[in-house]
Amino acid sequence: MLNFADKYCVLDNGVIKEINITNMCSYDLEYTANRYVQNITEMQAYNMAFLRLGNVIGAIGHIPVSILDVGYGSGVFLKAAAEIIKDANGYDIPPSYPIDSDKITIQDTMYSRHYELVTFFDSLEHFPDIYEIKNLDADYIYISCPWCHFEDDHDKDAFMSWKHRRPGEHLWHFGIQGLRNFMAELSFEYIMHSNIEDAIRKPIRNE
Repeated sequence: MLNFADKYCVLDNGVIKEINITNMCSYDLEYTANRYVQNITEMQAYNMAFLRLGNVIGAIGHIPVSILDVGYGSGVFLKAAAEIIKDANGYDIPPSYPIDSDKITIQDTMYSRHYELVTFFDSLEHFPDIYEIKNLDADYIYISCPWCHFEDDHDKDAFMSWKHRRPGEHLWHFGIQGLRNFMAELSFEYIMHSNIEDAIRKPIRNE
């Protein structure tokens, strides 16, 4: 384990963990509204949702029978998924953002039943303890998170100025190998990774 800046440590598996947290983010409805509803247009949100859905289905090779989206935010992805997945479920820490859909079931825990697929879109890095997901009963786990390029070269200065560092909010940072190592510790086999969301997140350039 490598410590730096008295704020972060690099675990043996390569994952970077925030330590000595002094200002923990508050995940209330205002956070959800500001982060997921106001910052992007409705069209961008649905483009991202269907892009994610297509990538998930392509990764596992079929439409899953059941899905649980953990940290569902405004619920846009869940609404897209529920159009083709009959057993669509969401979980978020309370107070969760209300979803007006009779096709979606909101669960009060992640661990009460089996799901073929569990998804974490920009949520796992917020967990106080990422290792708690070892208790999930799932065939597949799909994780989307900020890609920490500083994992391999340990460029501490670049990491400390990284826009996705967000102290007290993003508590864990993953590069490809670190994420693969972490999931292998939970007995999951690596299938694929991609950067498909960059196409939507990048600003439009007038060239």
